[in-house]
Amino acid sequence: MYLLTCTSDSFMEIFDNTSYATSVLADEARRVVTTSTKALRDAHSNVKLDMLLIGLLDMAPHLDGQRYVAVALHVAGNKGDDSVVNLAQAWFDNLIMPMKAISSNAAKIIPSDSMTPTIDKTFGKMESATRKDQGRLRSDVLKREQYYCAITKTFCSGRRDDLQEANQPIPTALLYLPMHAAHIILFLLNRFEEKTDVTREMREAAATWDMLKNWSSIDLDTLGPNINTSENAICMNMHEHTAFGRFDFYLDKDAGVVDMIPTFPMLTIILVP
Repeated sequence: MYLLTCTSDSFMEIFDNTSYATSVLADEARRVVTTSTKALRDAHSNVKLDMLLIGLLDMAPHLDGQRYVAVALHVAGNKGDDSVVNLAQAWFDNLIMPMKAISSNAAKIIPSDSMTPTIDKTFGKMESATRKDQGRLRSDVLKREQYYCAITKTFCSGRRDDLQEANQPIPTALLYLPMHAAHIILFLLNRFEEKTDVTREMREAAATWDMLKNWSSIDLDTLGPNINTSENAICMNMHEHTAFGRFDFYLDKDAGVVDMIPTFPMLTIILVP
């Protein structure tokens, strides 16, 4: 296993140096990816790691996110193909895959300081979420959405039954289905076993959050119990919730192909440009 040897201080020294324009660092980062394309393609049979790196660079929500990717690639590029590959693999393992397979116990590339430059601060704000407030969360979200699925406008079957029992009017809907409160930022992304020592789960969660924070500028106050509030949830029927959890993503903004995502069989298809 190869790891970048750049420390957090070294990373931040480059990141905070205003004499290095982000656009210049980004251009250099693209050259690093181009130079290491063969090694990146050979490293993973199912994922084009070079496209992953370019996607993270070009599609960062904020300039600071682009700068974060560019500086990390600058550090890796100075150390050769192995470091570039390990950087890409670490981002894939710790930033991308947790959104799809958070429970995986497969071996991962351990992130270095240059990949998680502010992880100490992230640790300080981490708090394990629990499911004790799940019932209240579901109730709050359903009331906010007036018991309709935000995607298909199907109506909550449980609410229909309650209204029927109370002899109240039942809203008209195409279908009546069980409703879920679906987390936008995954609940499991912030669940780890609470112990006094630093567990592997805590380290992995901290690495994921630190990467996500540096790339997207997400507010760290979304950590801990705030991940389980109605601001981080949307009302979905049971079929949409399942489809949402299986949603596939890509980082090419000019893919030119419309993804067809079946949301519940034999009824509707959502077209995502």
